Amino acid sequence: MAATRARDLLLLPYVGDDVRFPDDGWIAPLTAALVPQTPRTPKKAEAWARGDDSVVRDMPVPMSAVTIAPGTHATAWGEVTFFDPHALDDKPGGRGIVGESLLVPGAAAEVVRADAERLAAVREARAESLRVASEAALRAATVTAKAREMLDATVPDVALERSSRAPGRPGGARFGTLVHQMLATTPLDAELRSLELLARSLAALIGATEEEIAAAALAVERALSHQVLVRAREVAARGGLRREVPVVLMLDERDAVDGVVDLAFRDEEGWLVVDYKTDDPSRITAEHLEVYKKQVDLYRAAVERATGQPARAMLLFV
Repeated sequence: MAATRARDLLLLPYVGDDVRFPDDGWIAPLTAALVPQTPRTPKKAEAWARGDDSVVRDMPVPMSAVTIAPGTHATAWGEVTFFDPHALDDKPGGRGIVGESLLVPGAAAEVVRADAERLAAVREARAESLRVASEAALRAATVTAKAREMLDATVPDVALERSSRAPGRPGGARFGTLVHQMLATTPLDAELRSLELLARSLAALIGATEEEIAAAALAVERALSHQVLVRAREVAARGGLRREVPVVLMLDERDAVDGVVDLAFRDEEGWLVVDYKTDDPSRITAEHLEVYKKQVDLYRAAVERATGQPARAMLLFV
């Protein structure tokens, strides 16, 4: 290898016998290119050759007509010397170490220093490669999770609206899920009877109670009569309404947030992005409301970037 690096010689691996290689094997190009014209008769015999076989064999095997004899041979690419491995001193090292000669001291100080610098550079480059490879190329978070991380950020300008709310109605995550599923799927002109049937079918999936079914149907009916959803129903006829739209917003080169926009429609001012909430707005804490605002503002930013048109954000408490 040292001779090859110094460009004194080009040393290549080769099997000096009749060994069949696959056409796509890594050594196949060498086998095809360097085959001697007369394998058994070298053009020039070398003094270091110990015999006429260039293969070290574990057991006696008769040589064939294509077994390469050590020496310099003529090939299609010019003269090539096939070495005799029998000429090598194959005795084990005195300390049982393979390549013991490589550890013997005596190299010039500048060579040792240069090699040490190269080794340090290789280790540093490897450490940096491992560091970069261990970092995710894309860091994704839900809109809700990201909004909770943004408590130090400026609170965005978000419109707050509420529909008529029945006193003493149920609450909690299950009831909120039921109302959201109904608002996601029901026609915007649905009547109470059809809403009750929808609530009952969805309730079977989440285990909602009879009280929650009745309350959800009433809540959705009142929400559909709110002026925002009345406008949305009018826009739907013109094709400018979007419901339950998955969005992804890239915050920078590596960070992304994803979520589902409850409702968005286009009016004369651009896009209005609406996020439904079933919380009681009179009891919600300021911190909780801030998270809701930042959440819907992320949806607004996603719609604005996707459409290239101005967008506004709104929380609709139903």
